[in-house]
Amino acid sequence: MSLTVRIIRVTACVALLVTPQRSVAQSAGLPAEGALVASLGQPPRWHWGAGISIGAWLEGPSSQLLARASGSSYRDLLSPIIGLAQVGAEGFIGLRDSELDGGVRGVFRIPFIGLGVGGEYNFRTENLDFLVTAQSPVVRGGVLVPGGTVRINWYPAATSSFTIGVGIPLGNPLVGRGRPTSSFVAVSRKFPTPRPYSPPDRAVGAVLDTLAVSAEWIRRATAPFLDQDGRSLAIADARNRAALAELQAHLAVRSAEEEVRFFHREMVRAFSLATRHDSTGARLAGYARATLLDQVLLPYNGLLGRKQWRDELADLLISARGRFGGLVAGDDLPPDRVEPALFVFQQLCDIVLATRNQAAREWDDPRLIWLPLQYALLPEQHDSQEELDALVERATHADFTNGNQVRYLANLQFHFELMQSVLAAKQYHALLIHDFPAVTPAGQLDWASFAQVLNYLSALTDRVREYDGNRTLPIYFIFLDQHYYEARKSRIWMDVLQDPLHASPQLPRATPDQVTTLTLALDALRTAVGSSAVLQAEARQYGDAWLRNRIKVQVNITNRADESFLSGGIISSFFAYPDNIMRDHRKVAFYDVTEADPYSGWAVYTGMGVGQQYIGPGWEDRSLLAKGPMLAELKTAVRELLRSQGMPERDIPIPFRAVLRPVGYDAILAAGERQPGFHARAMQLTNGTGFQPKPLNVAKAMLYSLMPRGSVIKIPDSLWNSFLYGGLLTGACLRGATVLIIAPAAANAPSAGLPAMIREWELMTRLLEARTMLAGPIAAAGGRLGLGLYAVPPDKDGMMSRVEAWNTG
Repeated sequence: MSLTVRIIRVTACVALLVTPQRSVAQSAGLPAEGALVASLGQPPRWHWGAGISIGAWLEGPSSQLLARASGSSYRDLLSPIIGLAQVGAEGFIGLRDSELDGGVRGVFRIPFIGLGVGGEYNFRTENLDFLVTAQSPVVRGGVLVPGGTVRINWYPAATSSFTIGVGIPLGNPLVGRGRPTSSFVAVSRKFPTPRPYSPPDRAVGAVLDTLAVSAEWIRRATAPFLDQDGRSLAIADARNRAALAELQAHLAVRSAEEEVRFFHREMVRAFSLATRHDSTGARLAGYARATLLDQVLLPYNGLLGRKQWRDELADLLISARGRFGGLVAGDDLPPDRVEPALFVFQQLCDIVLATRNQAAREWDDPRLIWLPLQYALLPEQHDSQEELDALVERATHADFTNGNQVRYLANLQFHFELMQSVLAAKQYHALLIHDFPAVTPAGQLDWASFAQVLNYLSALTDRVREYDGNRTLPIYFIFLDQHYYEARKSRIWMDVLQDPLHASPQLPRATPDQVTTLTLALDALRTAVGSSAVLQAEARQYGDAWLRNRIKVQVNITNRADESFLSGGIISSFFAYPDNIMRDHRKVAFYDVTEADPYSGWAVYTGMGVGQQYIGPGWEDRSLLAKGPMLAELKTAVRELLRSQGMPERDIPIPFRAVLRPVGYDAILAAGERQPGFHARAMQLTNGTGFQPKPLNVAKAMLYSLMPRGSVIKIPDSLWNSFLYGGLLTGACLRGATVLIIAPAAANAPSAGLPAMIREWELMTRLLEARTMLAGPIAAAGGRLGLGLYAVPPDKDGMMSRVEAWNTG
């Protein structure tokens, strides 16, 4: 048999391993009709794979051609999110020239850098060879198939023998599908270069020069750049003081509001000179403002917080010029005035471009660039609630709704509200949380998390006991980020919740009392299931797998470690690293929310996790209990989360699918608004993880940069380190707003790591400098910049003692 034929046969064997893998679960349908509810489940402990490679064995008097097919299994020794230690075993079979070849390998890998070392024992030669291995997905998401990698094995002791091939994951349908295939959002693409317009007379040019200077001062007054850099702290502070001194001197000539009005007067003047008609100039200036807002400012600012590719305004500005040209063409201008008018708008676009470029040089990060909306808006266009709401809606593509109820919760109230919401659910319950710890730092089972697990089991038991009478059994969902899932040993709890009909109560680190308590809870649920005539009849038709899927909590571990997604590379994915350290920090629980009845469910938003550390004396946090039509967006957020993690559209569970609003929906809302306490106007926004859109960031920046004179902005935050928000809030004070910023002292900070505390200290110091140096302009505008530290002794005796301390202080 020829060598070519043998290689083809080996390739065919590997091809069998590359067949399409099954989806996460069956297509979503009604569980009562035999459908399975889809979930992401938990990450596998073992990572299986297969591969095919070719190469050369160069040891000895002649080189030999290698062709191999392999299978592998790896397990992480440390958190896969960090990716610093992984061990595995591999087996291979193939050809060395025309001879059958095979063997096994043991490999130690560092997934973060894609490198490993090990030993390879060859059955034919009976040799043990040292091995160095490297692998890369080459492109985000994997090569050839999702999660596929290019792999090189090098045998340095065997005269640089090597193999190169491809590997594919097996048994894990989410690999290569759980992140965006691009780590950037494209800002500019390929547009034809537009024909420049001829400049009009010098008077127009002089006005345009004035506009350019004014635009830069608007930028500096809207978001003063406080994050100065330097070779030392002293140099950075000196640069900050110099920039603030320049701003202070200019604001003594024209205030922030006066600068905006001056800019717009000069814009009107430029168009009036170009068209030689005052009313026409004012009308074209209105076109220019609307075009800049719609085509440039809102689209570009909507990318705030996202990594960008080709971060420039070329495409947006060309689109704006096209839109403006169409407006001018339909305005019946004298033919000889069209070219000058188009030139003025072209130069206005160049002015906006120049200010963006200056911001890019200062911030050195496209994620932090914010273009002042004041280039397109006069102060009276954003000084009412209705105007602000409309602008935020346009920027975020979300809607405000009326008729919501919002209540305030403090500290451990969240623990009990979460338990109550699980018990109250009739259709479904969803918990998105960043931390559900099983093991405390002391090595014991977390008693607060244990209470929540027992609560889920109790809710399941109660609903099963009622099932024969009402045929209603809620579906429970947990969405947990893998970062803390690994660090806090959350698999212990998730194993119980994911399969309570077969889970063992003998948990690691459990005390005898805890084992007994869990045994009783599991036995009660299993007895209830066995006693349900309807469930047993359905299980007889649909099978045991259906019953296990029905009686469980649908566990979804998100943002999983995945080597096939690299970012930060110098060239494509070379010298890059896995972008595993991404956090979904959302903390919200909701149940029975539906578009069909906007008042059927509740949601609790919180800054806390599940676990005893969050309800003890060392944690200060707040939560909001909400009800109303705003909550429908939570379903959309979960739906987008599942899609982003690799779940096919057909598998999205029914509770999270969009539902058409019923006939008479407006009447339902009107009746809801008449209920006592349902008077809140609210919008639900959720930031996507990693490279996903950040509408919440955009909304905050919109409000900070536009809220008018007399507004009061109170911001207590446990992690104050955003210099962009600090600059925008300083700009709000220069417009006459009262801004109160409260940061935690180290003893009260949930994230009290040294880098975070240094960054907070630096920002608060710069804000204090801004308050001092800009005191005159702030006072003249009627504004105020208040800075404070939340610094209280740790609570020892519960909520009432904290209330007493507040009242005393």
